[in-house]
Amino acid sequence: MTYVLLVTGAGGWMFAYAFAKTKSIFAPIGLHFGWILISIVLFSAGPLGNQLFISSSEGVELGGWATLWFFLFQAALVPGIVTWYLNRNYQVSIKELPIEET
Repeated sequence: MTYVLLVTGAGGWMFAYAFAKTKSIFAPIGLHFGWILISIVLFSAGPLGNQLFISSSEGVELGGWATLWFFLFQAALVPGIVTWYLNRNYQVSIKELPIEET
């Protein structure tokens, strides 16, 4: 459950941050589409059959360093790259910030 919580949390952070920076729903939708597309095309052993990075032999599971790399890729690297990109390309100017008058 910890794995699912961390990966889901990282994905949620990435989608929410993309929306907050771009002020557009299309950025998180595009990120989600890309995330699912990569998961299905590269790492799926589902209804489409074994894909690019799935072994063709039955009963083979990830373990050790491969599992750690896959987890870090999903939970840290991808959201980190997206956050870096959005910070670099979408700056919020002072004029856009709401001013509260008291």
